[in-house]
Amino acid sequence: MTKQQKESLKYFDNHATDWLNKSIGENDVNIIELRNDSVIRTIKEHNPKVTSFLDLGCGTGQLVCSVAEMGINSFGIDFSEQMIKTAIEYAKEKNILNVKFECKSIFDYPYAENSYDVMSGNGLIEYISLEELKNLLDIVSKALKIGGELVLGSRNKLFNLVSFNNFTLDEQKDYSLLIKEAVCINNAKTVNDFITIECAPIETEVKSQMNTGINVSVRYQYTPVQLSRLVSSAGLTVVDIYPVHIHGITPVFKDKHMNVHSDISNYLQRFAYSDDKYSLVPFASTFMLKAKKGK
Repeated sequence: MTKQQKESLKYFDNHATDWLNKSIGENDVNIIELRNDSVIRTIKEHNPKVTSFLDLGCGTGQLVCSVAEMGINSFGIDFSEQMIKTAIEYAKEKNILNVKFECKSIFDYPYAENSYDVMSGNGLIEYISLEELKNLLDIVSKALKIGGELVLGSRNKLFNLVSFNNFTLDEQKDYSLLIKEAVCINNAKTVNDFITIECAPIETEVKSQMNTGINVSVRYQYTPVQLSRLVSSAGLTVVDIYPVHIHGITPVFKDKHMNVHSDISNYLQRFAYSDDKYSLVPFASTFMLKAKKGK
């Protein structure tokens, strides 16, 4: 494993219980739940009916269990042993039977080709390198059925433009292209209005970042267009982008007045699937990308 992955494994092994509490607790802004909602929405809208679902980097398994409760055979894999143990215990407590969890690297799991209607990766790609992400997308493209869908969450590089902290300062060399992408997305009516525009180059080497609450030195970020290009290169068609954890105030103010932030963010999240959603994307710290395989 890379240094980053060792740091990630240590963190999640040591914080499995905390992660479970975050995912099911009444938080000011439950980001885990918001990301999961994008996946569940995709599953409900999928045609034909979903019969098989796989969550990559499933953590403590709440998404997998929620999907299983819809009568769908659901699978979750994660490289953290403690996360998987917690997920199995959670499923047993809820008496959910049609689930399977396995402690395995997402790169070593024995995927069967053309097997899954929907696959997801929430809070996952920030912990793997660019080359590993390309490899993963190729794996997903083969594992999905024709017509199958991928829902992928990413930390939003465009949000650095309005966070006004060290992340903003780090974007100075690509500021112009990032601004152009943000403006284009803000004015877009469909995903096709922006996924082919010129975008900032993807960084191949990322220096250590300021701490964001998870003790990992680097958490990768992508803009919607950057991630769309990578997904399209794997043979998948980008269907839509959704904002998650929308900010109406800067992180500095948020940390001092969390109740104000949560009121604003939870209100704005109501528009995350509306016709106006793209104008919210530059202000969201996370976005969800939905893509489809084949026809």
